[in-house]
Amino acid sequence: MDSEKLSPVTLSSSSSYEDALVRAFVSPSLAVIMSLSPIYDSPAPDLQDPSLVNINLRNWLDYYKWRGLCSPDEESISNPLALLLHWPLTLYHIVAHKLPQINPFCIPKILINRKLVIHVIGVEKELSLLPVFKELDHLFKPQLRIYIYFIGRHFDIAADRVVYHLSSRLSVSVWSGLYHEFLHTQKPTSELPDLIIGFNAGLAAYPTWPLTLSSIAETGVPVFFTDSCLYSSLWGFQVSSSLGLGPSKPDAILDDDYEQTNNSNQTCLFLNPFRSPIRIEAPGVRWSWFSNAFIFSPFYPVDYLQQRSDLPQRMASMNV
Repeated sequence: MDSEKLSPVTLSSSSSYEDALVRAFVSPSLAVIMSLSPIYDSPAPDLQDPSLVNINLRNWLDYYKWRGLCSPDEESISNPLALLLHWPLTLYHIVAHKLPQINPFCIPKILINRKLVIHVIGVEKELSLLPVFKELDHLFKPQLRIYIYFIGRHFDIAADRVVYHLSSRLSVSVWSGLYHEFLHTQKPTSELPDLIIGFNAGLAAYPTWPLTLSSIAETGVPVFFTDSCLYSSLWGFQVSSSLGLGPSKPDAILDDDYEQTNNSNQTCLFLNPFRSPIRIEAPGVRWSWFSNAFIFSPFYPVDYLQQRSDLPQRMASMNV
């Protein structure tokens, strides 16, 4: 996308941004708290360097204590901010803990370039909650410039091709359409993102996903999806498998494990510690649904795909 053709909108200095903060953060007092910069004292063990984030937050309680939303000695939370902040905190969690597992070599490159580019695809209500993504300005290392692209079809068309500047280093660019259409509009020399994320994807629920998944696989960019229930997440693996892009089921279904730093668990299904705390009422089923409940990457590791594509040549060299 040619950023110079987009209409810039600076939210951080506008009254509409202040109004949105008040609505998003429930009350004026909470809006004041969230407008203050946090103290960067980690309540958890330090992340191994290199890292893209300022702090290692393991769950909502860590975040609430760090943000001053509850006292340091509390063991439970009652503040309603998690109802909205699960969007940016899920993105933070993927960048801090999941991206290094499947592609550790990209982290030094991002730090050297001082730029992090993330494509959020299948966007719907995320755009309506845009102010809450300003929290990422506190979570990512200050030397990074952060460029987020919101790409989807189910939002106000007036936002198409608009750039929202949430801070001096954090911007969100909006593009209306399907992601494979977006990729098709890019120039051959266009820079690929560092990460692709799809919130509450429902890969088996929309007929447009297969073409999008195939297009993503061709880029080789790390991708993560979230979903609201286990059933839908497992079907996401089935869709990817039917396209020859990944396994038909996850290797394991895990509570999040912060000790693992290799890519052996790339195709596992993880319970998101920053999921929404509110259960979604789903007619016709009795299992629990929570927004952004599970995190998964349904693709084979890049080295596996490379080995598979090289198989005919290697077999020929062996005279098989």
